[in-house]
Amino acid sequence: MEGLPKKVWVRLSDRNKLPLRLCNPPKRQLDLDADEWRRQHDEVSISLRRAMVTLLGYSFFCMLTLAAPDASLIAKDAKIQVPFAGTEISYQAFLMIGPLTMFALVIYLHLLLGHWLSLGKHKDTFGMPYIFNIDNKAANWLANFIFYWLPCLILTFFYWKALPRPYESRLLIWQTAIFFTCMVVLRIRRLPNGEHRFKTNVLYLIWWLLGVCLLLTPQIGLYERNLNLFRADLSKKDLRNAKLIKANLIEADLNGAVLSNADLREAELEGAKLGGADLSKADLRGAILVGDLIKIDIAVNNALRAVMDVQRIMGNQYKDVPKLSEEELIVGQICKAKTLSEANLDTKLKELIEDKCPQLLK
Repeated sequence: MEGLPKKVWVRLSDRNKLPLRLCNPPKRQLDLDADEWRRQHDEVSISLRRAMVTLLGYSFFCMLTLAAPDASLIAKDAKIQVPFAGTEISYQAFLMIGPLTMFALVIYLHLLLGHWLSLGKHKDTFGMPYIFNIDNKAANWLANFIFYWLPCLILTFFYWKALPRPYESRLLIWQTAIFFTCMVVLRIRRLPNGEHRFKTNVLYLIWWLLGVCLLLTPQIGLYERNLNLFRADLSKKDLRNAKLIKANLIEADLNGAVLSNADLREAELEGAKLGGADLSKADLRGAILVGDLIKIDIAVNNALRAVMDVQRIMGNQYKDVPKLSEEELIVGQICKAKTLSEANLDTKLKELIEDKCPQLLK
């Protein structure tokens, strides 16, 4: 048993066996004459260029499609406008189909890239003048960005846009994290052997750890995507389970909206129309719900204050004009909702609702 740790260490440190072989595989080099090398290299280069251009075009297409305003993307039945096609498709379906199409394009591209790398360079001839064939650091960096990191950024954008939708965002974070891990491992495998290879491997592993941590921050509550839904028309929209933490819903139209199980913590709902909204099991802790009633109260108090100033100048006695408290103003707005059954509310707000409109909590 004394030699078991040593045997395990020797086995794990063997570069010809897993797991080190995963990051440092034996290099495969094809031995071809100049004419055959040129033929294969040109054919693969043309296919690789087409795949690269397709990837760039599809990435641009995804960016344009996902750039739609937040108000048009958060509902369960949201439709998204397809650029250049003039048609609409389900946003939920696009969040599923879009990444899968990206996976297929990247797999095809890297199959071609693997064969292109196995051809290597030939001393008697040169490849076609495409960006990945140019022996220049800037060209190499740009090609590596397109081949490895651009797809990761596009998938991260899919994930970022899907954050208000908890089910889709959970699926996309796993897809993005697994894809990013595969790209890092693939890049390490294809690094040329050299004296700085170990340091480069460590840097890529740090890059991978940093990327995964950034992806996880929204899921563990360290970062929230604050939606801009100012004056958005969300009437009768299905917003069940939506993550609307700190969302800007000022003067938004939420009449008849289904907000059951929605996370509205610290959301700005000043002037929002909540008539007939379903707020059952919604989390409204810290939400700002002051509505039209406060505007009326300010106008009335300003008018009465002017009258009081005149009375004071004239020497007449007057009493302080009663003023609605902030909590009563909040209740005046939220009592227009359809239901607050099992909603999470601030303690003082819940007491006032039980007093003013207890039927909403049933």
